[in-house]
Order: sequence, then C-alpha cells, then structure tokens
Amino acid sequence: MDTLNSLKNKRILIAPFLVVTFALVLALFALNTLFLQSATKRTEQNLLRLAHSGAETIYLLGSNPSLEAFDNFADAYAEDGHFRVTVIALDGTVLGDSLLSLEEVRNIENHANRPEILLAKESGMGISRRFSDTLKIDLLYLAVRYSNQNSKGYFRVALPLNDLAHEKIKQQLALGTVGLFTLILAALLTWLASRHIVKLIKSGQMELEERVSERTKAIETLQTLGTQLTVCKTREEALEVVKLVSSILLPDFAGSIALYRNSKNQLEHKIHWNGDYVGEPVYAPDQCWALRTGHLHIGNPVEGTMVCAHTGESSQRMICVPLVAQGVTHGVLHLTLPEGAEMSPEMGKLTNAVAEHTSLALANLDLREDLRQQAIRDPLTGMYNRRYLMEVFDHELSRARRRQRQLGVLMIDVDHFKVFNDHHGHDAGDYVLGEIGLLIRKNIRREDISCRYGGEEFALLLPETSSAEALKLSEKLGELVRDHNFFFRGQNMGPVTLSIGVAAFPETASTVEELIKCADKALYKAKNSGRDQVAVWNDDV
Repeated sequence: MDTLNSLKNKRILIAPFLVVTFALVLALFALNTLFLQSATKRTEQNLLRLAHSGAETIYLLGSNPSLEAFDNFADAYAEDGHFRVTVIALDGTVLGDSLLSLEEVRNIENHANRPEILLAKESGMGISRRFSDTLKIDLLYLAVRYSNQNSKGYFRVALPLNDLAHEKIKQQLALGTVGLFTLILAALLTWLASRHIVKLIKSGQMELEERVSERTKAIETLQTLGTQLTVCKTREEALEVVKLVSSILLPDFAGSIALYRNSKNQLEHKIHWNGDYVGEPVYAPDQCWALRTGHLHIGNPVEGTMVCAHTGESSQRMICVPLVAQGVTHGVLHLTLPEGAEMSPEMGKLTNAVAEHTSLALANLDLREDLRQQAIRDPLTGMYNRRYLMEVFDHELSRARRRQRQLGVLMIDVDHFKVFNDHHGHDAGDYVLGEIGLLIRKNIRREDISCRYGGEEFALLLPETSSAEALKLSEKLGELVRDHNFFFRGQNMGPVTLSIGVAAFPETASTVEELIKCADKALYKAKNSGRDQVAVWNDDV
C-alpha cells in the first residue's frame, strides 16, 4: 500500500512537470518557428526601409549625375553596413555598386532580367533569394523602383544569407537557454507570474479607465466644438471657438489658423493660441507643404521632413493640416510641437478632427453668406435689392436720429429706358443697367448703400449727408453716366441720361415712407422738367 501511494504521489508530482515540459517544448518549437519567420520578415522590412530611404535621397545627386556619382552614393550609403547597395537604371544598366569598383561597375552585365528587378518593374518592389555570380555567395535581394525629377531607376539592397542563418542560430541558442531556465524555475515563475499578472490587470484597468475618461472628455469637447460652430454667424466668431477648444484639446501645442484671401493667391494669418505667432502674417500657398500635398504634413528636420517656410522656425517641429471641405480649401491649421513632446496617434486624430470641424464650419459660413448675398443682391447690377433697402432704411434712419446726423436719399431713373429697350433689345438694356450700377458703386462711399429699386430705378442711402451734399453727388453721377461710352457688341448705346430726385433727413421728412415719397416726387419733378437733371424736394415740389 505504501509503495502504491508513493507511486501515486510521484505520478502527481511528475505529471505536472511532464505537462509543463511538454507544453514548454511545444511552445519553444512554435516560438522558434515564429521567431525564424519574424527574423526573416524583419530582415526584409529593414531592407525595404533601407531601399526606400535610399530611393528617396538619391535625388540629392542633382540632375544628370555621372556614373561615378552614382557609385560614390552607393558606397557612402552602404558605409559601415553589412549590406550591399546597387543603383540600376530603368533599362537594367548598373550605375553603382557598394562592393564593386567603378571599373567593375562599367563592365558588369545588364540586370534587367534579375528576378527582383522584374518584380520591382511590375509592382514597384521585388524580393529574391539567389546566388550572386559576381560575389559567389547567396544573397537576399530587395529592389524598389524610384522616380524623381532628376532620374528614374531601381535602388537595390542585398544581405548575405549567411548573416541571416547566423542570426537564426543565435536565436535558437537563446531560445534553448531560455527554455532550460524556464523549466527549472517553472513553479516559482508561475507563482510570481500570477501575482504579477494580477497587478498588471489592476494597473491596466486603471490605465484603460483613464484613457477611456480622456477619450470621452475629448469626444465631448469635440461635440461641443461642432455644436458651437454650427451656430456661429461669422468667420471671426468660428475661429474664436476653434481657438478656445484647441487650447483645451491640445494644451501643449502652440497653434494658429491662416485663411485664403479673396484673391485665392495668398493666405493671411487670422488667429493663434498658446503662445506668440512668429510665422509670416501673409504667405503664398506654395510655402506650406500641407497645401502642396493636400493632407497633414509633419515637419521634423531630425527625421528628414521639411518644415514649412511660413512658420518662421526652420528647426522646430510642426504640423500643418489643410482646411478642406466640399472640395474647397479654405486655409491651414498650424501647430508647433514643443521641445520633447511627441506626436501620438491620438493627438494626430484630434488634430484632424479639429481641422475637419473647422473646415466644415467655414464651408457652411461661406454657403450661408452666398445664400444671403443671393437673397439681398441684384445679380444684374451687383447692387442690393429693394427688400434689403427696406430692411436697412429703418436702421440707418434710427442711427441718424440717435446721433443727430443727416441722411440723404436719392431716387434715380434711367431716362426713356422703355424706348431704349424697344429699339435696342433687352440684352442691350441689361448691359446698360449693369454699367450704370457699376458706375454708381464705384463713385460712392463705402458706407453708402446702393440698391436697384425696380426696373430702371435705383435708390441710394447716404449716411451723414445733407441735401446740398446729396445734390453734388447726384450731379456728379448724372455727368458720369452722360459722358460714359456704352459700347455693346461694337455699337455705342449712348447717350444715356439720368433723372434724380433728392430728399434728406431731417430737412425733408422724418420717416422712411415720407423720405421715399419726397424723393419720388423730386424725381418726377426732374422728369417732368425735361429729364437729364437733378431735383431736390422742397415745399414747391
């Protein structure tokens, strides 16, 4: 019985050990296979990065580089490295090789039919493992196709397969050592690992809760940004909202926004936050890499990415995001990274989110303004319409009354316009009305309000203008139109004349209706007196 119990105890002790040993062997076998595959893949990825990096920097050779320049570039690129670099032209001619002399490069056979070159020709990148007739060793080749403004061809990097095999052997030895050590300390490590796992779980839960809390707060802040931007009435108000929210979402980043001017050939700095703005106040679009590429640009001289010329800091890391919505580019969101700060993926997503909200808000404001202008502007003359006149008349009259200032009113009519239309046609009539509208708008003050009252009639509101001053302006406008050459389809449509009636607050009347009525009566007086003249309302009228 004791012997039987002893055997059972031994089985109970040995069984877990055997299970752990068997599991460990399987795990080591799987890990070995995985690591071998990983080592191969990592080697290929490293070669791919080297090839892409070389392909991206080969443009530094300038235009029409010599064979010696290509060969020196290959030597310099492969210096202190355990890899071979070859530069190959599109037709397969070898231009440079880090392991061959210039004379050997000139005499080496054409590489157009090499497997990796054929693959790179089709897909842009090719990999092959084969024996090198030149070096008499097995190599892992990786080639990428490059194209820049100076040259086109293939950039190939090769690594001896012996190096890869040595790395695999070292890896297997390391795995064996780890496996033996793991087997000896399996019980202790299991206990320690269980405690450590519990701690990690707790720590991970806390970190996850913190990240979820931060993400939730960021989402809520972005929602607030979107909500506020939808109700903004002007660009300035929208930019102030973006400034406030960006300071909360990206507190460590100095930011600014520049928007296109109406000419669309320059951008103008509009607002900044979290520090002084040291960049250009006005700059051309080609000074920003984000506008050139059409997407987010991270400038970091240390990593070989250019800093935008408009930033004013050639050595400081920066981010530019184009503000694009509905196919229209409105401007640029610019951020400057402080020393030591990292651009995490979350920060990148937040930056893009802020840019998207800002772009949509600007697009909506532009659309709203376009619709508003369509509702209040006369498309033929570019003047305001009668509806807008009646909206602003009360406002201007109230302001004149409050400030005890004068307000001039002009009613203008094109003489004999119906006869003109019947004789020359409506196209010519529309042309004449458009030209008159342009002449009027060019010769009044910025604060004056010009409207097309209806048909061939126009109305002008002249803040802080007396009857006498309004009379002078009327005579000037009449003379400008009378002397203007109205050429339409090669024919002079002139002479065209105006009849103008003048009224003013408070000299003439004190209400909108009375002022319009008085100006109208003065206009009829001018027409009845022979047209092509100005009449000022008075008691005789």
